[in-house]
Amino acid sequence: MKTPEKIRKRESARKARKRKENRERLRLMKQWRYFRRTGRWEWDPTHLHWHHRDPGMKTRKVCHLVTRSWKRIMQEIEHCVVLDREEHLDLHGLSMLRTK
Repeated sequence: MKTPEKIRKRESARKARKRKENRERLRLMKQWRYFRRTGRWEWDPTHLHWHHRDPGMKTRKVCHLVTRSWKRIMQEIEHCVVLDREEHLDLHGLSMLRTK
């Protein structure tokens, strides 16, 4: 018989695996979409940002969806374009935050 503690541990481990898998898939998806848009490969995905083309369509930040199903993640990123950090800051009028 399964105890509640064993069930919680198993569920926690399953969610941790899912988060890890989804983070990796999102990292590769972000790099690939940026490459398709610009023809340049960005090796450090932390320099890339998901940008919602229409903020009204945004339900959550993409990074907050790692525990959701891949189908749900894909629904959200269909509304996004991948920008590098500098493009994203310029787009939002925050160019004063640019790094040298």
